[in-house]
Order: sequence, then structure tokens, then C-alpha cells
Amino acid sequence: AASNELQITFDNINLAGDDYTANVKLSYKMLNMAIPAFENYLVSQISERLGAKLAGVIVANIKAGMNASNKVETGVTYANICAGFGELKRVGSVVIYGTLKGVYNKLVGMVDSNKRPIFQQAITAGAAGTLLGATIKFEDAVGDSELLIGDPKKYLQNVVNPVIIESSKDLDNHTVVFSGYTCQEGVLTDDKTFSLVAEAAG
Repeated sequence: AASNELQITFDNINLAGDDYTANVKLSYKMLNMAIPAFENYLVSQISERLGAKLAGVIVANIKAGMNASNKVETGVTYANICAGFGELKRVGSVVIYGTLKGVYNKLVGMVDSNKRPIFQQAITAGAAGTLLGATIKFEDAVGDSELLIGDPKKYLQNVVNPVIIESSKDLDNHTVVFSGYTCQEGVLTDDKTFSLVAEAAG
């Protein structure tokens, strides 16, 4: 007998890229009076602002693309965190994203039904700790009263133009503009690979 063929359906997703910019305008006078390190400081600030903006867009895209059943919005409790994990499918390495306030106010002191702490200190660089086998990472784009749980590899980001920092002179106004620019767009590729655990609205 002939074997059954595996049917796989793919969705077409157009990721043409969105433009993001951050600009700082300085007068010749201010730039000439500034210490040499000030220009490097401006470049780092522009990069950080663009990064924060992109992080906010990515978090919003994940929430919008998430399956409705993966949103547990009745409180950040041990039972709800377990429920959030339970809704995940087709994931590899799971990461929990939260703010400093959210992690330290909600997770660090949390215990299971046997009064045992579920938070464990980090043993690897770049992690805030672990919870139920998942790495915890700080992300300011997530709300203080919520946790985002999922596999970051299931989010696809098309970087049309990486972040670049340029400067140009405006001879008419005697100013120098430092401009950061990037063009990129992303999407959650599987709606069951992320969960949201949050406090109830209101």
C-alpha cells in the first residue's frame, strides 16, 4: 500500500521592512565646546534609542501574533506561569522576558505548592536566572505586570538595512546632524511558541 503523503502548508509573509530613525542636531558652537568623548556618547545613545524602539515593536508583534489561548491574564502566579508553559508547542530553548521590577517583585520570592522557591540564580552570563528550566532575561519593552515566555528563534526578523549612524553638516543653519537609521520588520512564525502571563486589566 502506498504511504500517506505529509502535507505541509506555508503562509506567505511580506517583510518589506519599516524605517526607524533617531536624530540629534547640534550647533557648531556646542560641538566645538564638547569634549571629544561626547560624539561617541551621542552615537551610543542613538543606537540605544533605536534598539529600545525595535524591542518595543518586536514585543508588540509577538503579542499580536500569539494565539489567544496562550494569554493567561488573571495574575502572575505560579499556577498561571505553569499554564503559560503548558500552552507552548513546537519550542526549543524557552526564555522568560520581564522587567527588573517584574522579575524581582513577582518571581524571585515565588514558591511552588510545597513552599519551595522556583527562582534560581543565574550561572551563565547574560541571564537574570532560571525558572522551571527557562532562562530569565530582562527586557524593558515588556510591562512591569507581565511576563513573556517563549522561544526567541520562532520570531523572524528581516533586517533590510542594519543600524547605521551618519553625520552631515547643515551649512545654512551651522549645525551638525547625527542620524541613526535602520530598516527591518519581523513576525512571529508560530502562534503557539509564545505565552503571555499578566495581571488582570484594571
